[in-house]
Parts: sequence; structure tokens; C-alpha cells
Amino acid sequence: MPAFTEEEKRILLQTPIELILSHFGKATEHRRGNMFYSPFRDECTPSFHVNPNNNTWYDFGTGEGGGIIDIVTRLAGCSRSQAYDFLASMRKDFVALSKYSHPKEKGKASRIDIISSRSGFRNRSLISYAEERGISLETLESFCTEVIYSIDGIRGRQFYAIGFRNDSGGYVLRSRFTKKCTSNDLSTLKCIPENDRSSVAVFEGFFDFLSLPLINRVMYSRPQFAHVLWK
Repeated sequence: MPAFTEEEKRILLQTPIELILSHFGKATEHRRGNMFYSPFRDECTPSFHVNPNNNTWYDFGTGEGGGIIDIVTRLAGCSRSQAYDFLASMRKDFVALSKYSHPKEKGKASRIDIISSRSGFRNRSLISYAEERGISLETLESFCTEVIYSIDGIRGRQFYAIGFRNDSGGYVLRSRFTKKCTSNDLSTLKCIPENDRSSVAVFEGFFDFLSLPLINRVMYSRPQFAHVLWK
């Protein structure tokens, strides 16, 4: 992977330590305030403190502490330089948080190129993001695809996002860190048999559509078409 710029490193260092703990399945739900069970051993009383203000940690059980690179090297078993690669891999769309940009014509948006799109989701960060918004994996895979894309001007980087297809063949792209689209258009979905065209439902965005409670079970009054608007 190409070397990271100082600005890219700065953005990667902002990745919350709690997100790292969750990524490694370290029981972040069993916390007490900013105290967590140590990710380095089994214990009955939380002794691992996270300071969200400066994104540092301290293990009262061992007297060790540090920043996000320190904990990544421990949990991922990698070098400090490899820790940045790990963070970029986990947060493939991290660059969207940065104010860093490459020179381009005023008012001209960077081109987004779709590298691949698949119906089965494997990216844990995207699955976790959807679940945090109340969307099950079953629902996600029924209406969305896992998209890998690149951005013109961002050298050697590929990004992951939840993709929702629109009527022009483009995608609305969403993840925890990005909100993009390849083209502006509506998404029209056929929800019931052709012989029933009695109603239409309009949603502002595709997550509103996915959040419809009836999606996760057999709908007793589904509309013929669903128009999904995004902003």
C-alpha cells in the first residue's frame, strides 16, 4: 500500500479506540462509563479506561497505556507502520472525513468509479453500521449491494460502501464515514404483483425505506412502487 500522507495519518489516528475494541469483538457493550473489560485478558471487573477526548487508553491491570496505534499493534500483532494499513483497511472510506483534497476545477466533483458490486456483504464495518441503524443483514442484502469504489485523485485507495441502485444505473453510497452518489436520480422498486397498482410510497432516503418495520416480515399492504429520494 502507498505511504500515507501526514494528513491521512492524522485522520486515521482519529478512529475511536472504542471502534477498534468493537472490531476485535472485545465486549464493548459491557462497559461502565469509560471503563471496559481489558481486551488483553479475561477479567470480572473492568480495568481498561478509554479517554474519548484525546483517544487514549490506560490498562489499570498492567499499568500500560497509549494511543490508537499502540492498541492496534497489540491486538492485530503488527508493526506501527502496518497499524496504519490496518486502520485504512478497516476504515476504507476514512478519507471522506478529511479536509484534504487534491487540486481540481472549482465546482467540479471528483469522479467515483465503481470497481465491483456484490449482493453478499462481507465487510464487517458496513454490516455493523447497518445494524446500528436497525437494519438486519437479511434486509440489507435484499435491497443493497456491497460496493468497492475508487475516487479520482485519491491515489491507490479503494473504498467500501453500502450501495443502493437508482433508476439511471448509478449508486447512492453510504457508510459510517461517507455519503456519496455516482449519479442523481430516483430509485423505483416494484414491491407487489403487477395486478395491484393501488398505491405508491415515497421515501426521502434509502435508509428510511430499509427502516420500514414491515420490510423484515411479510407485508400485508405493500405499495406497488416505492420511490426513494436521497439528499
